[in-house]
Amino acid sequence: MKLRELVSARVPGIFPQRQAAMMRFGLFLLLPMVALFGCSGPKTAENVSSSANPILAKESRELKQVAVKVTGMMCPHACYPEVESLIGKQKEVDSIELTPQKEKDKIDNPVVLVKFHGELDKAAITRSLMGAGFTAVEYIDP
Repeated sequence: MKLRELVSARVPGIFPQRQAAMMRFGLFLLLPMVALFGCSGPKTAENVSSSANPILAKESRELKQVAVKVTGMMCPHACYPEVESLIGKQKEVDSIELTPQKEKDKIDNPVVLVKFHGELDKAAITRSLMGAGFTAVEYIDP
């Protein structure tokens, strides 16, 4: 059968008006699905631009690091988690870790290493740490 014959062929037992209504109903269901899900094929890392996908955009930016000395941070059980929470509120921050200490339950070196993407708002971090009661904040660039 040729394509023209297939398109114009009738389904046995169905009136032409009913067949046309079924075709319209099928298109009615198909078109919204195409509009919702698209028809461009599967999305992979190769065909999705990093600007359209914030996760890929974050991974593609360079990871930077800064050491922050927080005077007044004395214990790893209350002070450090507070510092970690306040610095971690910045959307650019990727990770925060306390530098190695001589004793387990005491902070003798009040420095945290902050890894981040883009530009870090140091003024906002300083304001939040000072507002929480820490006495001084110093940034030590590598």
